Amino acid sequence: MPAEIVVRADTEGERITLSVADRGPGIADADRARVVERFVRLEQSRSEPGSGLGLSLASAVARLHGGELKLEDNHPGLRSTIALPRVGPGAVSGVVLAGTTGKG
Repeated sequence: MPAEIVVRADTEGERITLSVADRGPGIADADRARVVERFVRLEQSRSEPGSGLGLSLASAVARLHGGELKLEDNHPGLRSTIALPRVGPGAVSGVVLAGTTGKG
């Protein structure tokens, strides 16, 4: 069966959300806070290529722009969502997300 990855952009109130969801093994709730730390790799992924920096960098970039990274269960899999303010630190005035009106 081919891999399924869903990428979505949306607005929620005064925030823009960008999410990526898959149907893989996911990340246990108990490990989600840990995997956003630099160089953390969970036991089941140690034999796969990677440095343990991806989620840490995504979280840092989101915070730098006044947002946050959320990791949620996708039943099965993982949904990673970056929520950013429409206007705020790092925001570009006048940018409109495709599929929205850009109004409140």
